[in-house]
Amino acid sequence: MAKAKPGAIPYVSGGIGSSTHLAGELLKSLAGIDLLHVPTKGTGPAVTEILSGRVPITIATVPSVLHHVKAGKLRALGLTSTRRSASAPEYLPIADQGIAGYEAASWHGALAPRGLPDALLKQLNRDINAALLQDANKERLLREGLEVVGSTPEQFGTQIRTEIQRWKKVVATAGIPVE
Repeated sequence: MAKAKPGAIPYVSGGIGSSTHLAGELLKSLAGIDLLHVPTKGTGPAVTEILSGRVPITIATVPSVLHHVKAGKLRALGLTSTRRSASAPEYLPIADQGIAGYEAASWHGALAPRGLPDALLKQLNRDINAALLQDANKERLLREGLEVVGSTPEQFGTQIRTEIQRWKKVVATAGIPVE
């Protein structure tokens, strides 16, 4: 339908340059479609737009919409990660549904000021990972749609640098202004 009506089908995001905007632009690029971007002022207003039916499509984080999907208020079309979610294993990744290479997974991490003593950084990393990996915490986060991964400071730094380079390309291709 999007190929038949270029630029006519809107998708809502959490705002210009948000992760949901970039995920939509990546989808447009890889699928060879032109959707009309409708930015809002955050995830909450974007979810409100999709729930109200004013905009037919959004890309959202699992925690922001999982309860609406489970309540039957929204229909999930696919996951932006490259693997199924433990929170919603019934949904396939978009990449497995014919849009090869699509990945726009959200992640959260803990950061510390540059120059923090190495011993303190490593201790904080161990403590945070230990807390996240406690069964009760993992289960609680999973119910909310979050999956605990954990990593070292070096692994997380590499992930951040890799993500910056990957999304720079999407921003350039889509012509998103950097302010």
